[in-house]
Amino acid sequence: MDEENINNDIPTEDIEKLKREREEYLMGWQRARADYLNFQKEEKMRFEDFRKMGMRDITTDLLVVLDSFDAARRSLKDEGLVKELGRIEDQMKGVLKRYGIEEIVTIVDTVPDLFLHEAIEVIDSDKPSGTILEVMQKGYTLHGNVIRSTKVKVAK
Repeated sequence: MDEENINNDIPTEDIEKLKREREEYLMGWQRARADYLNFQKEEKMRFEDFRKMGMRDITTDLLVVLDSFDAARRSLKDEGLVKELGRIEDQMKGVLKRYGIEEIVTIVDTVPDLFLHEAIEVIDSDKPSGTILEVMQKGYTLHGNVIRSTKVKVAK
């Protein structure tokens, strides 16, 4: 049988009804598929955010260790020990960098960035008012988000 004979045996309104139903089912399936794909993307992003937040806790603990390296380097007199300590510190920073943890670069004699720096002391100085005089504690970012601001002294 050819298509013309089949169509002649079925009333036109039934054919139109079947076409509408087919179109509704197809559109419903397409919407469901798009919803599912969007759900997969959102879940992947949610999982990644969760992973990054988990990193935040351990990072905070490791920053204390980096602070100890800094303090030890400042207090040591033996240059050989200072260099060795610096190598170990650089190694640790390299590992942290692979996981998205980076030190906030702070330049003395510049104006602090309110998103990156926290003024913990304001002192009299011959430098321009509001400029950074000294870094008291280094700050860090995790995947570009500040997890600890740089603590600085600024000029009055």
